[in-house]
Amino acid sequence: MNIRQKLIDVGFKNVGFWNIGSSKELIYKLNYSSGVENILYAFIENNELLYIGKTTQNLDNRFKGYLKPGRTQTTNIRNNFELTRLISMGKVIEIWLFEDVGLMKYGGFKLNLAAGLEDSLIKELKPKWNGNRFKINEINEINEINEINEINEINEINEMPIYKLTLHDTYFNWSCINFGISYSSYLGTHESQMDIYVGDGAIPLDIAKIDRNANKNGSVRIRPFKGKKLQFWFSENCKPMEVVNILIEAPNKIRIKKVG
Repeated sequence: MNIRQKLIDVGFKNVGFWNIGSSKELIYKLNYSSGVENILYAFIENNELLYIGKTTQNLDNRFKGYLKPGRTQTTNIRNNFELTRLISMGKVIEIWLFEDVGLMKYGGFKLNLAAGLEDSLIKELKPKWNGNRFKINEINEINEINEINEINEINEINEMPIYKLTLHDTYFNWSCINFGISYSSYLGTHESQMDIYVGDGAIPLDIAKIDRNANKNGSVRIRPFKGKKLQFWFSENCKPMEVVNILIEAPNKIRIKKVG
């Protein structure tokens, strides 16, 4: 099935793409500016439909939530993570747009074509991030509020990957962390930078390098650049054999939190 042609047939057009900026932050480029405030947007990678969303804002305002998601904004967090991960792997993520210009009416009442079309497209085309992958029964419309605008979008709730690390004695004597194979796929490329946050801190505790050659099974090891900061944090806040959560917030950003 040609996904692009399916979208073109119902009125979508290709308006840009996602990328990674010079500071390794998520950015986007648009070649079209829409003044319509009731729109659908879609993300496509290599003829695979990843996501369909709806917003009553323009794309610039909506995408601000993806660039800097708030802690409770599950859709923004998940899409930021997935976009960054795929682009870091060399994938090209296209942005497509459908504008509901409000021409359809029934009995004198304006029909919300964008909302109805979104439901139909999701059911028929099954975008990867709208339900198939996360195994939910239906998609619920919820409100998310970011620092600038109120966002209305149909989405589902999903948690970011969490690696549970058991603190054997080794972790109190060195600052490296080994990840399991299944979690290594969520992390960045070999020798790229990893920012390590702890607790709810807004500033990284340390900066590390991702090493994909250290372990024979190909799993990731991260090696901090700045000595023993992580080792000292474990010693001051944790006990041997305690389990801590490592939240993979982005391919190059992890957050270590005590359980409970």
